[in-house]
Amino acid sequence: PPPPPPPLPPSPPLPPAPPPAMSTRSIGSDGDIDSEVWPPCATTGTRTSVVEERFSLDFMLMTQVNLSARRGMRAIKRSEGLTFAQQHTQDYFGRVVDFVREAEDIFAAAALELRLLGDAERERMQTQVDHLLQAMRPALSEFLGLAVFIEDMKVIDDVLALLGVHTEGLGLKDVLKRVRLQDVLDELRLAYQQESVAAMPPWELLRQMCKHQPIGGPLYRYRVERIKTKIEIQTLTRRHVQIRCQALLSEYDDDGAFKASFRTGTVQIFFELQQQAVERGPAEVF
Repeated sequence: PPPPPPPLPPSPPLPPAPPPAMSTRSIGSDGDIDSEVWPPCATTGTRTSVVEERFSLDFMLMTQVNLSARRGMRAIKRSEGLTFAQQHTQDYFGRVVDFVREAEDIFAAAALELRLLGDAERERMQTQVDHLLQAMRPALSEFLGLAVFIEDMKVIDDVLALLGVHTEGLGLKDVLKRVRLQDVLDELRLAYQQESVAAMPPWELLRQMCKHQPIGGPLYRYRVERIKTKIEIQTLTRRHVQIRCQALLSEYDDDGAFKASFRTGTVQIFFELQQQAVERGPAEVF
């Protein structure tokens, strides 16, 4: 008989099936699909579907309208984020708020117990409560200084609201007023303070900048642009601190002593800055 035929070679394995194409959707707050973009096709390299839609935003009424799909008006949902400084102080401020809340619970329980005591015992217990309140003042003053420095007025309002009637006894409103005044005056001093003059004579410095550099040409071109940018930053910084001063004065408009302290501190700062300008030469501060 004839020999049997040789066995057939094994067939190569089939390639894995490509994953199904997934689209990228942008879904609004009401569940509507704002846009849908499909990934490129594996064979042709083109996208299968691209949908673009136009919106009309009203930041006064905080509403948006989908003009492409002609859908109804819906609200814009916004949430206030935390600054870089607030992210690093959030844990500390949370502990301060918890501490004040627990202390207020203790003071409330002590106030109820005081009504049941005699005159001598009530006076002795009230003295202990007052000493405990005064022991809290350094920690709260440090907290106010840090909160004012990073401009987190919300946590200050929360702490003062928790303290309630004890705010006046601790004098925290006066401490807050003094801390805010000093913070604004320090920023005002930094905004108008002049830098030290270079030790190199002016003509020698100009000669060095006008020398031809191997890359980019004379150095004074870049120096001029740098000085221009620096002046713009100084102008914006000084405008910002002026707005802060006006806002602080308007907040304490009825406090004559506070406004007198502000004027005294401002005059002292500008007097010292003018003396430095006379000694160093730049007349921008005038």
